[in-house]
Amino acid sequence: MRIGENLNLNSLSNIDKRIVQEFDKLEIHLNVLGIKTKRAPAQIYHEIFLAPFYQKASLINRLHLQNILAQDAIDSDLTEAQYVWNMLNALKAKAPEQLFEMLKVKDYIEIRDLNGVQVAANLNFLKVLSYSLEELFWYPWDELFTRDQKITTEIMNKFFYCITEAKSFFDPEIPEHICSELKSLEKRSAIVKMNIFCPLKGQNNSVHYMLACSELKPLIN
Repeated sequence: MRIGENLNLNSLSNIDKRIVQEFDKLEIHLNVLGIKTKRAPAQIYHEIFLAPFYQKASLINRLHLQNILAQDAIDSDLTEAQYVWNMLNALKAKAPEQLFEMLKVKDYIEIRDLNGVQVAANLNFLKVLSYSLEELFWYPWDELFTRDQKITTEIMNKFFYCITEAKSFFDPEIPEHICSELKSLEKRSAIVKMNIFCPLKGQNNSVHYMLACSELKPLIN
């Protein structure tokens, strides 16, 4: 179990128990896919267990989705376009068909909700980070990564434009920059080139998520 042998699952509420089980399942799936995962800092589970019910329910939904995607990747050899298609299909989200023609094998793809919290990511993205799964799926992006302040402001402005005004995918025209992990012990860094931002609409035709597609060149710290 990811949070240590000293935790008694029977002492947890049903929803907290489900969260632990979903994280455990995702760790197993990713290990099968050759992705090693980090053990979570102890304090993050205290944060999660004390969170409101709606945040816990949202976390379970995101983890369940990522588990479905990981199982699909185990069962069949998916292209990046197929993997993203599965992500959108599971979310019941819509994106322009031309988006799938733009995706490349080495792309790092993430889908975030309107608060910037990760909903799903492709395997490339999960492989390159030193964060635990708990950190990655619990904290919004601006608490996980640090950049030059001008770049951060530009990303936030383009993120807001993406979820409020953009009609289709677009090049955010953000300069290539160094991005570093903020909370992790390893503080991994990479040169990042953001290629695509795309609003993702739900069944009611309003924007529910945004997709970001980037190229990364990891730096050796």
